[in-house]
Amino acid sequence: MNTPARTPETRAAKLQSSLARALVLGVLISASVITLGIVLHLARHATDPVALSTYRAQPPELSRFGGIIKESISNPRAIMQLGIALLILTPIARVFFSLVIFATQRDRLYAAISAVVLILLLAGFI
Repeated sequence: MNTPARTPETRAAKLQSSLARALVLGVLISASVITLGIVLHLARHATDPVALSTYRAQPPELSRFGGIIKESISNPRAIMQLGIALLILTPIARVFFSLVIFATQRDRLYAAISAVVLILLLAGFI
């Protein structure tokens, strides 16, 4: 039986396919977390009156990622924010894994480009 030769094109296609699956998985996980937060929030507050004329900002503990993680154990709003954070982190993870893949393939140009993109994305969080 002849097995197809592993060319750089087939390896690259498999890597792209794996990265695409990782992105889809990240989106599905974040959507599931957001949905869980919405369901829990509605279960607790479905009968609460809604005052749209009054703006209430998020509590300070939900303005930092560490606080969101800590509060997500018991706070449905924190669970929803965690889902949004996961959604934001999904493409960042893709850039990170691309950087690792390019570095292991010793493709310096694309590794450097991925590193610059990753630095810019992470700088946006500061």
